[in-house]
Amino acid sequence: MDVTTSAPRFEDPGKILGKVFDEVLEIIPKKSLILDFGAGKLRNTLYFLEKGYNVCAVEFQKIEESSDQTKKMYKRAREYGTQFNNILFPHEFFDFKKQFDLIMLVNVCNIMPVPSERSLVIQYCRERLKDNGFIFWYTQHKDPEYVKKCVPKVSIGDGYYMRDTSRYQTFYRDFELYEIDEMFFSNGLRFERRFDSSSQARLYRKVAKNPLVEVLNADLIRKYVDEDQETEYPKKAGVKLFPKKDISKINIPNPDELREEILST
Repeated sequence: MDVTTSAPRFEDPGKILGKVFDEVLEIIPKKSLILDFGAGKLRNTLYFLEKGYNVCAVEFQKIEESSDQTKKMYKRAREYGTQFNNILFPHEFFDFKKQFDLIMLVNVCNIMPVPSERSLVIQYCRERLKDNGFIFWYTQHKDPEYVKKCVPKVSIGDGYYMRDTSRYQTFYRDFELYEIDEMFFSNGLRFERRFDSSSQARLYRKVAKNPLVEVLNADLIRKYVDEDQETEYPKKAGVKLFPKKDISKINIPNPDELREEILST
């Protein structure tokens, strides 16, 4: 799996998502500081920069060098000077101490194959919110192209891998509203507003304390999902299955101990 290759090729949010963004901006203060978590090729970051907002974009280092298009987008963003801040994940993100009025999670958790890590992302974002700050969630829902692709043959974990003929796979998971709400409620956020869209577009506000902060962390997840294991570089595209005897440790993406309903109890 390589989540960085899930970044879309579009250079702007498009009319539908742009309209939703404008509605979100009407809710937050005019001089708000925005964090674009999982910013990809910066199509959404640039939209907010052009609107006059200060934006911090969080991504893996390899994204910026992934294509000529991405290099161009990052160059455009840097032309905004101090209005733009590029934060590398993970180390720069954890060292960055500013608090944000709004954090964007646009098509982020739906490409993550480990369920407990999705909740951890929301936990990390919540920690960087100002009091009463917002997290905006946006994911595709019942998109016809994904419906066609999401068949039993390519199922893995609680979702599907999307590029069965590629050297590295991407992941996709479609969420129902109650599943999204459950992740946010259990991390100390409350539902604030939904936005008219064929996709799942919802705004959550930081409240009280985070009940999961004491029971869910990266070290606990790593008990079940180890770091990448060294395997021979694939000589051809497609999915390769390894015999159990050749694997030092079996990764378990959704163990019983880390299921949402148990963590939330």
